[in-house]
Amino acid sequence: MRILDCSTIETTIKSLSHLLKTNKNTVNSFIESNKYRVTKKDKYWHYDNLYINDVLNYFNLHEDEIFPDKLLMFHLTSGIDDSSFRNNGILNLDSLIKSQTFSAFFAGSGIHIHYVEESPPIIEFNGKKIKDEMLFHRFNRDNCINGFLIKEDAENNPNVRHIRECPEFIWDISKLIKMPELVGKWKESAKPMMLSLLVNFKDIDYFEPSEYVMKAIEYVLFKKTGYWGPDNNFMVFLQGDVCIAPVNIIEITELI
Repeated sequence: MRILDCSTIETTIKSLSHLLKTNKNTVNSFIESNKYRVTKKDKYWHYDNLYINDVLNYFNLHEDEIFPDKLLMFHLTSGIDDSSFRNNGILNLDSLIKSQTFSAFFAGSGIHIHYVEESPPIIEFNGKKIKDEMLFHRFNRDNCINGFLIKEDAENNPNVRHIRECPEFIWDISKLIKMPELVGKWKESAKPMMLSLLVNFKDIDYFEPSEYVMKAIEYVLFKKTGYWGPDNNFMVFLQGDVCIAPVNIIEITELI
């Protein structure tokens, strides 16, 4: 089983040695030979990009030989506790609403959501029924589970700060019904969490598969040259119909 695990520098190098069919010393030598690409002059950093062909030529491989079977994805969210994740895993938005996981929370504020296949979701609030195309888009085009390739500093990436406080779907509902206190109600009892998820590489919605290996190599390179920061992390998006079974949740960490 070829797993790309970017939990630490050490796990990343170990994973790369398997994917690149070599050993850790050779991976480290390759990184050392490319440190010249990262330079700093005055306050400005410069990166002379490393490309996939540079990697393939060095290790004498073809692109289709370097893909992992699975990778660890680091998912940011918030929850009352970890029991729902332990029991149900991670659900995409469509499955989340159908399972009525949030129904009790919404009902406490007088909100009811009805979802019918191929139709915009209907939100009932204060005796009114509300349809919203933006929300329908989220159900049908933007309902996937996402996270980061690299664990380090994932919780500080600017793209997910609001998700650490409250699930994005609750933010959407609060804006739609003009009830900002809904988010505050969630925050009162919820805790920010980071989940380590083992996912099938074939379940990733990707454009360039080799980018995942490249970003893992750059993580090690950037760390060894002082260039690394949370903005350099790489987002992972799963296909919209994919859910994560509890058995594939490797670790749940409560964040401060």
